[in-house]
Amino acid sequence: MDTITRADSKMVPGNKGFCYGAISKGASTKIGCKFGDMIIFVLSGRIRIMAEIYKEYYYSENTFFILKQDDYKLEAISDARIIRVCLNDQWLKFYNRLKNTKGLKRTKFLYQMPWLPTHPHVDSYLFDIKQKLSHNKDISQNLQDKLQIDLIALLEKCFSTKDLYQFFVAADREIPDFYKFIMNTYRNRGLEEIIVASKLSPSTFNRRFQELFGVSPYQWIIAKRAEDINRKLVETNKSIAEIMKRYNFTDYSHFNRFCKMHLGATPTEIRKGTAKAWG
Repeated sequence: MDTITRADSKMVPGNKGFCYGAISKGASTKIGCKFGDMIIFVLSGRIRIMAEIYKEYYYSENTFFILKQDDYKLEAISDARIIRVCLNDQWLKFYNRLKNTKGLKRTKFLYQMPWLPTHPHVDSYLFDIKQKLSHNKDISQNLQDKLQIDLIALLEKCFSTKDLYQFFVAADREIPDFYKFIMNTYRNRGLEEIIVASKLSPSTFNRRFQELFGVSPYQWIIAKRAEDINRKLVETNKSIAEIMKRYNFTDYSHFNRFCKMHLGATPTEIRKGTAKAWG
């Protein structure tokens, strides 16, 4: 079985459907689905998912979790095998059916990664999918769709409606418009500008943001910008001037203060590796 020592094309954003990958201990890769949300099934081993500077999650074998549409970094704590499925429209129909179950207590969504332990029947089904993916690299979209429908039916048999609703609340389509708006504006606008652009009152904006991300807008935006800037200083060859422009810093002294306050070092120190920044 192939191991991943760098980004594997099978695991980076791709078409809706299933894909399989094996990751050797210590290796990492970006993982995402440009078409929507995804579920990760950990068949074996232990992995870490890094979403932001302040958010990392650990998952062991025989568990599965859901990720919002985005790019994440996946690292293998031990040799690991995973199946990722980019969700098609059937999952939204399934979630809406769960949400409308009579007597079901509604759950507030926080920007987190719900997870569940797998079930022996689910494990057997995933093994069959793994075999199909290992021997047939190009599975038709019709078969991919059928496999997802079958998996939905299997999950319904193996888990309670309450557990499935609490898991799939992360896929609620009332959330993405606001989520995408935040992701498209936080890099180069201040909080007050973002609130004005949202056309919401400050109180409504703050309430929706807290429900979605679980922290105050100011805390999240500062942490997210700091994470992005640190990554660009460390992992890219972009000039400091380009990075400043990308994040709407017009004054170097201001950018310098921001990095020292939120990353623990000046941009030059971070880039040269003479000081260890957060993350």
